Order: sequence, then structure tokens, then C-alpha cells
Amino acid sequence: MWSEMKKLTSIKLKSLIIAKTVDELQSMSAAAVKFNSHQPYVSKIISDLEKGLGFKIFNRDNAGVTTTTMGKNFIEKVDNILMAYGELDNFIAGYKNSACGEVYIYGDDLALNFIASKISPCLTTIQGDVSIRLIATLGEYAPDNNDEWDLIVSSTIPKDDNIIVREIAEIGYNCFASPTLFNTTFHDPSFLSKAACIIWEDNMLPAKDGRQWIFTIDKQQVKIDIAGKISCNNMSTAIEMSKNGLGIIYVPYYTVQEHLDSERLIPLFDYRLNHYKKIYLIYRRRDNQPFIVNQVIDHITDYVQHALPLTC
Repeated sequence: MWSEMKKLTSIKLKSLIIAKTVDELQSMSAAAVKFNSHQPYVSKIISDLEKGLGFKIFNRDNAGVTTTTMGKNFIEKVDNILMAYGELDNFIAGYKNSACGEVYIYGDDLALNFIASKISPCLTTIQGDVSIRLIATLGEYAPDNNDEWDLIVSSTIPKDDNIIVREIAEIGYNCFASPTLFNTTFHDPSFLSKAACIIWEDNMLPAKDGRQWIFTIDKQQVKIDIAGKISCNNMSTAIEMSKNGLGIIYVPYYTVQEHLDSERLIPLFDYRLNHYKKIYLIYRRRDNQPFIVNQVIDHITDYVQHALPLTC
């Protein structure tokens, strides 16, 4: 089966189309005019095709071109191939132009939380029968992990020239805790090395001794070692535990805004110590994208540009 497939791939579709055209016009010169080319070029294409097939498709003489008996059988098969190819092309065009279907958005816990919290309003205005599927991943998602993705939301930029990367926001991280643990703000985050911290593993950076959180101190990014006996790989779980007085969390401001408003949580440091992390929307080149994927990209980018502050 594989050897037969290899033989098929050695025959170029363009050669078949030219052979079909020569058969219809019974003239290589006329076929060359139709393809805006020259007769020697068409003649070479046909000769190379015949050489590869092992039989003559056309007889050539001073009167012109006539199709051989074997050539007529061959052209009949070519008709079927071109018809099937046309159906395949229509199928692909239908997929790309369809206004209904599923769009897969991949991202880690933070990325999907950002989509749900900040981007989701624009997704409700998408026209057509379009379903959005948010797929959670463990850690940052690389484009080559799976071909099923349509969009990726990430805080890192992949090294791939075929990928389009667009910054959509900067999110500010700070530390938060229940007012039952603290009732004041702090100026120096170094005390975290001895405090009860809830380790949310998805946004941690590996450190030699334990884990680290990043702060902006004197315009420099400073990594602070932290201590903690509780860890999880889900931000929502970490927030709930912190609300219940189990420790300090390090999360984006927007994820706890409602808990700050209700005073279930308080910030432990001034916003000037925030560490900012960029969020990117990643997608393939748009001329290769289906209509519904481009529609989702348009909705997200337009919403980000006009309705979403760059810093969250």
C-alpha cells in the first residue's frame, strides 16, 4: 500500500491537468496558450509524464497531436482523479468558510482563568453556531504539543516563525492573605521565607532551595524564597485556602478582586511591588485559518483593543 502511495505522489497534479487539456484541445501549442506558457514547456511536461508512466499518452506528427488508446484510458482515470480532487477542494473550502464548528483554546490554569474572567464577554457576540472549548494544560502549552489547538493563551512566546504572537495584557502579581492572619501591609517581602505560603505550582519558578515569588523592588525584578507546607496546582483552590486563613497566596490582582472588595482577602504589599507578567494570544497564520477561528481572533483582539485595559 505504501509503495503504491509513493508512486502516486511522484505524479504531479499539474502534469495531469496539462495532459487533460492537451487531450481536449489535441494540441500542445493551444494548451500552452491556455496556461500562458510555451509549447516546449508543455511538451516537456508530457514527455516527463509519459516517461514516468512507461507508455505514450499522445502520438505526435506534423498534423498535430492525437491521443493513443492507452492514453484515452489514462485520461479517463485522470478525469476521475480531477473530479475527486475538486470534491476534496470543495470540502476544504467548506470547512474553512463554515460559520459553525468548534474552536479549541489551549492554556494553563492562569491563562484560562484570564480568558474566563476578562475575555469571555466578547465570546458571547460571535455569530453563527460556534462552540468555544477551553482546554486546560499542565504548565505552559507549546504549539507542537498537539495539532488540535486553534488558539493558545500563554505567558511565554514560542520559537516558531509560523506562529503569530500578540500581546493582549499585562497582569500584576502580589501577595494576598486573610485579614484573620494579617491586618497591615508590609514593605519588605523577605519575611515570606518564614511565613506560611500556599504554593500554587503552576506559576512557580524553580529555585535551588524551595520556591520563589518575584517582586519589583527599586525597579528591579527580585526573587524571594518562600516557605510553605501547602501546595496545589490550581489557582482557585489556592485562593479558597487563603480565604480560609491557611496562608499567603501569590496571584494576579484581578483573580481576587471580588474577595478584596468583600474584605475576605487583603493585599500584603503596595502595588508598586507588583511583578507584571505579559499574556499572549497565539495562533497560526490567518490565511490558513478557518472562518470561525478568524472570527474568534477578531472578536478577542477587538475586545482587547477597545474594552480591556492593558494592565490587569
